Amino acid sequence: MEWALVDGIKQYRLVMAERDLLENTLKGSVQVLTSILELVNPLAFSRTSRIQNYVSQICKRLNVQDIWQYELAAMLSQIGCVAVPSDTLLKVYAGGDLSVEELQMFRDHPQLGRQLLSNIPRLEKVSEMVSGQLTGIQETAHDSDALPSDPGLLGAEILRAAMDFDSLISRGKSATQALGKMKSGNNGYHPDILQTLREIRVAQVEMQSKVVKIRDLNDSMILAENIQTQNGALLAAKDQQVSVSVRKLLINYVEQKAIPETVSVLIPSGKIKETETTPVQPASV
Repeated sequence: MEWALVDGIKQYRLVMAERDLLENTLKGSVQVLTSILELVNPLAFSRTSRIQNYVSQICKRLNVQDIWQYELAAMLSQIGCVAVPSDTLLKVYAGGDLSVEELQMFRDHPQLGRQLLSNIPRLEKVSEMVSGQLTGIQETAHDSDALPSDPGLLGAEILRAAMDFDSLISRGKSATQALGKMKSGNNGYHPDILQTLREIRVAQVEMQSKVVKIRDLNDSMILAENIQTQNGALLAAKDQQVSVSVRKLLINYVEQKAIPETVSVLIPSGKIKETETTPVQPASV
């Protein structure tokens, strides 16, 4: 009996150590990776924190297990965009017209993301979520209206809805208008996921515009303009949150006199306005 108790304690400790590895150590490593990628392609990674917020809210309302996997997928969703030119991404995020080549280039980024993540142990399901982020339900051959039981497929559908929701809001739609547009089109969103978007809270902190020295940037600020070198290379994107790595990068370029010493930013005023999509009436999907 005592041996059984000792074995049980050992097994419990192993399980907890595994959980700590997955939820803390691995997540921290991914954060470092995304910080580096932010410097490589700032435009692609300027929206990941918002997407992660929406994914987290959706997962909690759906009561999914192991939310950390879905949050990691949101953080890494744009990793394949390192191979997509910034000009193309600007068109995508603005809802502009793309050439056939540009469209294919963008559609390929989830598979590139999966290839990059395939070399990281324990991220198999996360890589599946990333690779399926542009795939609609009609393309996945569901046999019922139930949510997918496979985390990879479910995560891909949650990620897709969160990203499209964010894109619409970024283009000036309110939360209610964004959900209405997603409901009106035949875009294959799962009805249960759309239902959670009725309760999504979109925190909109009232901001004030200010011009500051790049040396005075801090992580409470959001860039109000793209920062480019004299030859047009994009260093940081408009609407990007200032991070330690971004600030250091820009200071280095200021010292080389490759960019101006000041930049226009948005600073939180301290007032927060929260909107949600509850006014939308239920609709059959």
